[in-house]
Amino acid sequence: MKKVLISIFTLIFIISMINVVNAATSGSVTLKLSATTIKAGDEITLTVAAEDSNNLNAVGYTGVNFTDSNGADASSKFQIVKTEKASTNVSGNITESSTTYYLMEAGTIQSSDIFTVTIKALDGITAGTYNINVNGLVVENKTHALGTAEEKATNIGTKSVQIKAVADETTIDNNKDTTDNNSESSNGSSSSSSSKSSTSSTTSSSKSSSNESSSKKLPQTGVEVGSIIGIVALSVIAIISYVSYKKYKNI
Repeated sequence: MKKVLISIFTLIFIISMINVVNAATSGSVTLKLSATTIKAGDEITLTVAAEDSNNLNAVGYTGVNFTDSNGADASSKFQIVKTEKASTNVSGNITESSTTYYLMEAGTIQSSDIFTVTIKALDGITAGTYNINVNGLVVENKTHALGTAEEKATNIGTKSVQIKAVADETTIDNNKDTTDNNSESSNGSSSSSSSKSSTSSTTSSSKSSSNESSSKKLPQTGVEVGSIIGIVALSVIAIISYVSYKKYKNI
C-alpha cells in the first residue's frame, strides 16, 4: 500500500513540474512603434514581436483597433494602410476561425519580429493620447492540427501601445506667419496713414501760415499793410509840422 501511495505522489509531482516548466517557457508578445508621436497625414509602423522557448512557431491575432484615453472608439482617426510579415524568417500567414496566423519559415519563434502594421493618422485627428490595440493574440505551434493533444498554445489576448497625436506644426507656423503678415500690413497701413496725415497736417499748416502772411500784404506788391500805414502817418506828421512851422515863422 505504501508503495502505491508513493508512486501516486511521485506521478503527481512529475506532472506538476512539467506544467510549471511549460508555463515558464510559454510564448510572449511585445509591441513596438517606429515613433511616439504622430500628426495628420503621418504614417507609423507597429511591429509585433514574439519570444518563446517552448517550440512554438506561429503568432496569431484577430484584429487591430483604436481607442482614445477614455476608452472610446477612435477608429475614425486612423487608417490601417497595410499588414505584412516583418522578416524573411516568416513565411506568410493563414486565417483560421477569424484569427490570422503568421508562421515561421523554419524552426521556432525563439526571438523574432513577426509582422508589421502600417498606420496612418487621418485629417481631423485631435491632439491627445490614443491606444493601438492588437486583439486576440496567441502564440501557437501550427505543426499539428488544432485541437490535438500535441497542440501547444499560449493565449495572450489584447496588448496595447500608446501613441500621442500632436498638432501640425506647419499649420501653426503658417497661421503665425499669416497673423504676423497681417499685423505688419496693418502697421504699414497705419504708418502710411499717419505719414499721410502728418504730411497733410504740415501742408495745411504751411498753407495757413502762407495765407496769414499774404493777408498782411497788399495784392501784387507784397508790401505789408503795417509799413504803408506807418509811412502815411509819418507823412501826415511831417506836413502838419511844416505847416505849423511856416505859420509861426510868418508871425
